[in-house]
Amino acid sequence: MKKSYGAPGVVAIFATLLISIIGAQGLALADEKVWTLQERTLPAPAAASEVLRDSIATAPQPDVSSNKGFTLETTEEWSKFIHARDEATSAIIKPLADRFKVTIKEEKVAGVTVWRVTPANINPLNQNRLFVYAHGGGYVINN
Repeated sequence: MKKSYGAPGVVAIFATLLISIIGAQGLALADEKVWTLQERTLPAPAAASEVLRDSIATAPQPDVSSNKGFTLETTEEWSKFIHARDEATSAIIKPLADRFKVTIKEEKVAGVTVWRVTPANINPLNQNRLFVYAHGGGYVINN
């Protein structure tokens, strides 16, 4: 059966990688590498490695204006949209996991599907931490 991680799954993987690579203390922002989206400036994390900052800074900037006026009105439209996004996302998860040397394990917690993303090498600062990503936010829990 093909796994479907969806956009939140990709965000969770990326966030987990950032936390494991740079540490929770390293989420401060750098001024030298930024995206500008309308009136907002989004710098790359200051404590990330130069390679990671360059990767983030050179990623294509989202085209916010192209999404204005995009409205899904029916359950069928939403279902088709979500299915298409999940298919596209699922195609990139395995290569991302391989590239960043993480394992992904699907689990159920209180009946909710979750994905445990574990890096091969965990920053010692994070050995006793659990990063929990809930769609719309993430939390670091010190054990």
